[in-house]
Amino acid sequence: MALFGPPDIQKLRAKNNIDGLIKALSYTKDSSIPPKAIFALGASKNSKAVDALIKVIAQDDPNL
Repeated sequence: MALFGPPDIQKLRAKNNIDGLIKALSYTKDSSIPPKAIFALGASKNSKAVDALIKVIAQDDPNL
């Protein structure tokens, strides 16, 4: 993830950076980032991503 500004979900997805996408789930400065990260993680079909998505679902956050 970049040091300044929001994470670039498209770049993280293109690089298959699952850890970066998981970190983006908790980005709070821009509410549009976590949903984009959720979509990218879901599309990755990576088992590590699935675990992170299950945790997001368990949080029951109405903003996502």
